[in-house]
Amino acid sequence: DPPPPPAPTREIYQLSGHAEAVNCACFTLECDMLASCSDDASLRVWRLPEYDNTNRVIRGKGACLAVLRGVAQGNPHGHSEAVTQCEFTPDAVSLVSASDDTLIKVWDPR
Repeated sequence: DPPPPPAPTREIYQLSGHAEAVNCACFTLECDMLASCSDDASLRVWRLPEYDNTNRVIRGKGACLAVLRGVAQGNPHGHSEAVTQCEFTPDAVSLVSASDDTLIKVWDPR
């Protein structure tokens, strides 16, 4: 017998705020924060709402904790081109970003 078809997927939550395409998103190991990076040369750090997987309900609201802006957005220490990748360190103390501006930067995400 063939295996049963996979269960349909559904959106659990949506975060918005980037002005251009989002290139990458990553979770902390504890899944309490998410970072996203974009063609708008910025990174965003999000607090995620609590998700009850048993009852499939969301408790609370997510929120943007930090916007790490690019040079064009007034941050002289930011990226000057699209940010293509981001990743938290395992302890979530730092956030690493890579950009089309050829730079890798390390940020304090909190």
